[in-house]
Amino acid sequence: MDLVHYASRIGRIERAAETLRPLLPLLKLTDFMPALAHGADTPTLQRIGFVMQTLGCASLADALHARLPYTLRPVPPNVGAKMSSGRPAPVDPRRTAIINASVPAPT
Repeated sequence: MDLVHYASRIGRIERAAETLRPLLPLLKLTDFMPALAHGADTPTLQRIGFVMQTLGCASLADALHARLPYTLRPVPPNVGAKMSSGRPAPVDPRRTAIINASVPAPT
C-alpha cells in the first residue's frame, strides 16, 4: 500500500507498479483487509486497483474495488503530474482513475 501511496516519492506510479509486478501472484484480498478496516484512504485504494487491473490482476482489483465507497471521485494515478495536451485526461470508468500513467501491461 505504501508503494502506491508514496509513488510520487519513489519515481511515480510506474515505479511502484514495476516493484509490485513480481509480488502480485502472492497477494490476496485478505492482505488488504487490515488497511480497509483501518480506513486506508480511498484514492490510494483506487490507484492500487488501477495498477492491479493494468498488470492483469483484474479479479483482485475488482474484489478491492467492491469494498470501496459507492461514490468515487476520479483520481490520477500519478499525483501532481501535468497533462501535456491541456485537454481533460481520459478516465478509467472501472477504477475511477484519471489515466495519466502508462503502466506496462504484462507480457
